Amino acid sequence: LHGSLGDPEVAGRLGDRQTPEVVQRQKQPVPVIEPPEGPHNWPAHEVDTPELDVALQGWLDQRGRPTDGELLLVRARIATLPGRSPGRRRSILAAAASIALLLGVAGLVIGRVPLIGGVARPAPPDPAAFAGDPRLALCASGMTDVAQVFEMTHARWFPLYFPGWWGGAEELEVDDPALVVISGQRPGQRYVPQPSGLPENLSTPNPVIEMCIAVGPPDGAIVHRYGQTWFDRIVPVLSAADIERAARMDPEVLADPANWHVPERLAPCGGLTDNVQYVFEARRLRDFGRYFPSAAGPSVAAFDTDEGATVVVFRGPSGIAIQPLNVPQRDLGGERHDVCVIFFQPGPAGDAVLIRDIDLTGFHVRIEQLPDPTPTPAPTVTPALTPEPAPSWVGDIASQLDCDGPIASIGDEVAADPSPDAFFSDHGSATAREALTLFLGPTNMYGSLPTGGFDELHAEGHWASFGHVVDGRPRAIIVLTDRTRYVPGWSVVGLRACDASEFDPAVPITWPVTIWTDASGRRVSTATIHSQPGPGHCGWDSAIWLQVGGDVYFRDPKGVMDEWTATRFDATAELPTRAVDSGYRSGDQELWLDPGRDAYVVSPSHTERWPRSTFPGIGCM
Repeated sequence: LHGSLGDPEVAGRLGDRQTPEVVQRQKQPVPVIEPPEGPHNWPAHEVDTPELDVALQGWLDQRGRPTDGELLLVRARIATLPGRSPGRRRSILAAAASIALLLGVAGLVIGRVPLIGGVARPAPPDPAAFAGDPRLALCASGMTDVAQVFEMTHARWFPLYFPGWWGGAEELEVDDPALVVISGQRPGQRYVPQPSGLPENLSTPNPVIEMCIAVGPPDGAIVHRYGQTWFDRIVPVLSAADIERAARMDPEVLADPANWHVPERLAPCGGLTDNVQYVFEARRLRDFGRYFPSAAGPSVAAFDTDEGATVVVFRGPSGIAIQPLNVPQRDLGGERHDVCVIFFQPGPAGDAVLIRDIDLTGFHVRIEQLPDPTPTPAPTVTPALTPEPAPSWVGDIASQLDCDGPIASIGDEVAADPSPDAFFSDHGSATAREALTLFLGPTNMYGSLPTGGFDELHAEGHWASFGHVVDGRPRAIIVLTDRTRYVPGWSVVGLRACDASEFDPAVPITWPVTIWTDASGRRVSTATIHSQPGPGHCGWDSAIWLQVGGDVYFRDPKGVMDEWTATRFDATAELPTRAVDSGYRSGDQELWLDPGRDAYVVSPSHTERWPRSTFPGIGCM
């Protein structure tokens, strides 16, 4: 459901959730997880099929789920069993018992042996293991390539499959299964927030992947796309020990310092040492007493804020030289530990403060599962209102568009229980037009919407829709309502749009995307060609990124993209004789392409060479 024409970090958010917290996982490279070697042509006379399969599956199903190595071991041991004599049928139970004896202690294999005609079927994360699964098809349709696929038994166990990722994924906090689809690695850049006194933008080269997670069964999954992201380690198949850890997920798993993704962030608290027992990010310092129930007394001024913080829990005394902060707390009879708090936004208390001897009784990282200790007044009883049914024109926005090409992938239809766009509707507006203006304003994160030129198409009761109409044809439609259970007032709940090249050329776009034309002056789809500034938070905004088909070229006068090109930008280049006129134009500039090499932008006064990226899938986190 995501889509973007601008910065790779920019994506549609309606009907989908994106979790930027995911992207900063940076200590060790992701291990290469190889599928089992194969195919294995096991001798057919040594396998009773299908009866042996049925018996083994029943026997192994009682014991959970196997690792890939255990499955291969079972298959290998089956192949070494003595062949049966002609005319004599081997006992299936005896064969199963022999396998258990051969495996010894490892005989408590968990899971099911995947046998098809005596050959082991592909195992996760091999995409072939999920061939035919509609969830894979849904995710793969929006990805460049597919390298790994595996299923999470329960979506809420995602911190076990992705060590170090525990927050910012409410869509995964369910018991449903989930299929994870991951692309191949590609070069990218990683941004690390810094304490005060250090450069604000610290970015380093780091590979990235695309990730999609389909939550739910194959016939009813909800797709969530996570854009460019990265993990130090991914565990496609959980071991028995992992499953056991699921029972004590919080805080042993969620705050395990071995999974902490930005060790340099812990410098104000002495760094990542053996004395650190837990590390996590508190979303709001005002909730400090909810993480640590023993400190649920009156809030101190330094924590009276909605800003977040990094929290380090030591195994005992910290031994670090930081002025301690006196936080009122109760003695609940538990172990005492020093706790260091690193502010996201340093203030009068500095970069970090130390709280000594906190009682860890009741300590939780997932505070959403705990009741808020602050008493709340009983809600005022109001007469129940019968929900007003939505008008028929709300049901299918896409069918009301009149596009020359495919409908853009941004946005979504109006859901049965509509929720406002989370990034622009923290509070509702007094009128539908005011909500639309706010939505299309400077904070808009969609890379391909017109900033204006919307006319009211429908206004019926508590619903309204506005369309960007060009030559009498709707090219973008936005639906709003003041009847959601999330915010009062009007907010955007649905959006569908044509490609940005079909909008009114006189109206600016919400992201500075340049629309190119062909030789006849006709605007060309951004899926074919477009250009825009690079992502600023990685220091690339001084470069212009030109995407033509599957290639990316850079106008890079400051050389910020030199690491990803074979040549350099040249503002006074000579046009090679082998260069070919692409027919694409931007104003008085012509685009010429040197096949397999660089792009040349020719204007009446000079010619520029825009070097070609050696990594077309480059991204920034």
